Order: sequence, then C-alpha cells, then structure tokens
Amino acid sequence: MKIYNYINKVKKLDILLSKEIAQILLRQGVPFTKSQIEVVMYLYHHQDQVVYQRDLPDVLGITRPMANGLVKHLIQKNAVKLIEDSDDSRLKRIKLMPVVIAEY
Repeated sequence: MKIYNYINKVKKLDILLSKEIAQILLRQGVPFTKSQIEVVMYLYHHQDQVVYQRDLPDVLGITRPMANGLVKHLIQKNAVKLIEDSDDSRLKRIKLMPVVIAEY
C-alpha cells in the first residue's frame, strides 16, 4: 500500500509540473506544447542523423498515435516536414524546418 501512495503522489506532481510548464511556455509566447518541444529538441540534437517518424515513440517513450498527432501538429505549425524515403515509401523522414532552428 505504501508504494501505491508514492506512485499516486509522483503522478500528481507530474501533472502539476506539466501544467506549470504549459503556463510558463504560454506566458513566454512559445508556440509549442511541452510534448511538441520534446520532439523539436530531439530533432534539433539529432540533425546530423536520419530520424524517421516511426522512431519517435521509442526514443521519446510515447505511443505511436501520440507521436503521429505531435508530428501532425508540428507540420501544421510549419515546424517540421515529412520526407518520403527514396528506398521505402512507407518510411517518412522527419526534418526540422530551418526557421525553427534559427529561432530557437
């Protein structure tokens, strides 16, 4: 029972911190959510590597539908673009847009 209490408290703390981060980002005029920033930062730190959309769930610890939704929203914000792989059309390379690199 003791471990359950700790897990519950950690979950509540995570929710509170996520809300606080969202408010800070909003006040500073950052156009991305915390999860979107995680994707952008991963892509920024791996610019020298080929990153496929299918890689995001594993490296970020999120579900595939969540990764797809994040990428969709980042495309709508012109932060990333998907590039079809020349060898396998099922693979989509995800690339950070130059404007995001320059601005952040």
